[in-house]
Amino acid sequence: MPWIFVCAGILLLTYGTFGPFDDTSKVSKYLIGLGTSILASGVFAAVLKSMQLMDVFRKDLLGIIYEARYLEGRNDLEDIWERVSKIMFKDKFPKISREVMHDVKKIYFPTESVLYYDNYDQTLEIELLDEASGMIKVTQHSSYIVYTTDSDKPFDHKTTNTIIFNKDRAEVTFSIIEYKVNGEDKTPMQSEISDGNKLKTFCIVQLSGATEYKFQTTIEKTYSLHHDSEIGVMKDFIIHDFKLKVLLTGNLKIRFCSVGTLKSFQPKTFKRANCYEYEYRGIIYPKQGYLMCIEKKH
Repeated sequence: MPWIFVCAGILLLTYGTFGPFDDTSKVSKYLIGLGTSILASGVFAAVLKSMQLMDVFRKDLLGIIYEARYLEGRNDLEDIWERVSKIMFKDKFPKISREVMHDVKKIYFPTESVLYYDNYDQTLEIELLDEASGMIKVTQHSSYIVYTTDSDKPFDHKTTNTIIFNKDRAEVTFSIIEYKVNGEDKTPMQSEISDGNKLKTFCIVQLSGATEYKFQTTIEKTYSLHHDSEIGVMKDFIIHDFKLKVLLTGNLKIRFCSVGTLKSFQPKTFKRANCYEYEYRGIIYPKQGYLMCIEKKH
């Protein structure tokens, strides 16, 4: 329509100016005025339409730059992320920005297999078996949800437990009492290695077919406080919301501290003696968690 108006205006203006009219003809003046008005309207409409098209192109261009469906096809996301991050942080880390971005991506935002753990509930029943040797029995109940990246891709869910002994591996025990995934009993592949005076036990279960798995596990272990008095959780993946309950039996006490978290675990008060509970609402990043020291009361 803008171009029709422009053409019509030019034709009327030309005919009114060069047509077979005398100098005093009202028809000539009328056609010139009408042509001028139509031409001006056409030019204005063309400019307005061009501005509208430029806005459409601008929106499409922004979509190409920022929309996820376009970003997914790019192979330079790390470079884009680094440039954007530099602007956001106003180049406060010019010499180490690339290292910072690498660690954030690889450590704090892992993208392989497991996305994160959610609603992590852990109950520790700690019983003093022998006062002299400091032998204790720890029954660890854990319940959590694991979210994965791909339902079709099998992955190995791996947990590691470490117990310290004095001279002989036979001084300590480790056993799985219960291991369920989505309500179904599982038998994880279990292996162990002795690294000096440390017994490391690995439990692996292969899963596929879903992106959400509910774990319920119970393990039992015995060892001496004289050689191993610390219990902690520091996963390799993000944990969202963590609850810990500690039940003590015998002449025991604990010292609890948060490790690396952005805020502290919040303790809860119990009327029951030798019962403690701690809660963390929010995100616990990889290599963060808690550490608890178990001691005998003097």
